[in-house]
Amino acid sequence: MGSVAGVVGKRIAPYLPKVVGAWLAGLYDSDRPVHRSALDSLTTVFSTETKRNNLWKIYQGPILDFVDDVLLHQKPLTLSDERTVKRDDAEAKYARVVGAALLLFNRILGKWAKPLPLHARVFASS
Repeated sequence: MGSVAGVVGKRIAPYLPKVVGAWLAGLYDSDRPVHRSALDSLTTVFSTETKRNNLWKIYQGPILDFVDDVLLHQKPLTLSDERTVKRDDAEAKYARVVGAALLLFNRILGKWAKPLPLHARVFASS
């Protein structure tokens, strides 16, 4: 993601709402190369701490939409193709994605002492 964003620059802005959740979830992935890649790309594309903080604020809704989708709609076999991925591998991938989504959600909750109205959407839909 960082390579694409680095090449196209600000023209990626209209597409960020669709990818920002997965991109930021990479920061919390238990797979070290995934974590490192997400961290490197974010610090390259959003070069200052202010820009990275603004990313979390501006795209809070799409990030929560990603968390909502992962926690409430995805299953091991919706994330992997059962024809090419073993059941155990699909379960492991699902566990990694759910874990990252929960940590992403925790980061958003931890950013503000008082929950913002967007948090109610995730709680209400469960």
